[in-house]
Amino acid sequence: MQTFGCFLYAFIEIFPECWRTYIWLLIFGLHAAAKGANTVLVSYVPRVSSNKDRIKAYSFLSGAEVLAVVIGPVIQFACHLVPGVTEILGVRWLKISEYTVPIWLCCCLSIFNLICVVFVMEEPPVESNAKILRKTLAQAWDEIKNTDSVLVSICILEKCIAAFGCTTILTLAPPLIVKTFNIDESGQSLYTTLFQCVSGICALVTACLCAKALNSSHLSSKAFLVSLIFFIAAYFFSIPVFSFYSRPVTIADAMDIEKILKTLMPIIPFAVQVNPWVWIVTSGSLIGMAFPLANIAHDTIYSQILGGIDQNVFTGLMVMIQNICMIPVPLLAT
Repeated sequence: MQTFGCFLYAFIEIFPECWRTYIWLLIFGLHAAAKGANTVLVSYVPRVSSNKDRIKAYSFLSGAEVLAVVIGPVIQFACHLVPGVTEILGVRWLKISEYTVPIWLCCCLSIFNLICVVFVMEEPPVESNAKILRKTLAQAWDEIKNTDSVLVSICILEKCIAAFGCTTILTLAPPLIVKTFNIDESGQSLYTTLFQCVSGICALVTACLCAKALNSSHLSSKAFLVSLIFFIAAYFFSIPVFSFYSRPVTIADAMDIEKILKTLMPIIPFAVQVNPWVWIVTSGSLIGMAFPLANIAHDTIYSQILGGIDQNVFTGLMVMIQNICMIPVPLLAT
């Protein structure tokens, strides 16, 4: 689905203009459906790993995800430097630009990913005495009743809160950067790239350390608490609370300087904003450490709470509720 969505994106100009809105909706739907396959990957980890090396497995999974956080923005920023639009072989609807290069790369990676899934990932052996659907559902219900429902509910609630916060950050970050620092599109691309690179590098280091250091659910619970403290610290470094990382507000439009001085004179001496470079280093580093630490610790705790039962049902339940909680974020932001 993701590969098909990439092709639709690349060849969007083939379609009449009156169709393009619906094609865009289809593209977003295909990419969202493809992202839902992450549920299968998360549930695949407990099936191919033991309880002892579960943390290491989730650390590798998280490390692979944060690699994209580092490489993706760099590629996007490099594409932003591509001058103008170039037609391929003189074809009007086949172009190379800062908006099409990333999608072509994504398409190639999707095809490579499909090849890896088909030819590399091993499917766990299927039982010869497979049960009929009715008995399988009955067994799943018995497993649900035998688990600690309170702990499972708390884990799902924590995951939903984290998903809501993560989606909020991703939704509001671009306009927040523009309004806070009074920068143009190029400046936004630069700041966003640097922020994500700092976050990605710290996240990658954190994932590697988690694979070595965390070896029990007791340590995982402490790591989850530490990640929450990092999130709080990152928030305080994103607002001008203290003077050592703040500076006077820069006025975006110099043409209105006299009007601004007349209307806002009482508060101008006290108006401050966060220093962007301090924000990139501090908040970027803290968020980069907090996200993988929270994800690895949470997934490990959740998997160990479920124990030796078939975790596909519970993983799917958690991801489904998590996705539902992400729906209101764009609506509230808008």
